[in-house]
Amino acid sequence: MSKVQELRENIAKSREELKSVFDAPAEEGKYSNDQKEKIKGLNEELAGSLDELKIEESKAANEKAMEVSNEVVNELPVVEEAPAGVKSIGEQFTNTDAYAKYMSNGVKGVDSQAEFKTTLNTTGYPPESLRAPGILDSFKRP
Repeated sequence: MSKVQELRENIAKSREELKSVFDAPAEEGKYSNDQKEKIKGLNEELAGSLDELKIEESKAANEKAMEVSNEVVNELPVVEEAPAGVKSIGEQFTNTDAYAKYMSNGVKGVDSQAEFKTTLNTTGYPPESLRAPGILDSFKRP
């Protein structure tokens, strides 16, 4: 039996024992000092068992993840070919006139304007407010 299963069984037993203490008859809704001490001890034991269970469950999950990751690491990745006619950014850059001039002449005479298109429409910031502060001239009082 695994440690996680043992801890779950111990927690179930502790909960049943705690329930039996609460179900024991108490006079006028008050518990005796012995009952209070037993409840306190069982609560502390239960809290410790729950913490230990969380740790053991996370260890088991990590071990399972490591097994899966070891299997994945040993497999070769599948590389998908790009559709015909699609160029990467690097290929587009190396096909520019500016790059060709740089490779032949160095920095001299290089026009650094590369032509790229983007799918981004905005920078993520709101547009600048074009209204000037102050009083509007066209406002007239009746």
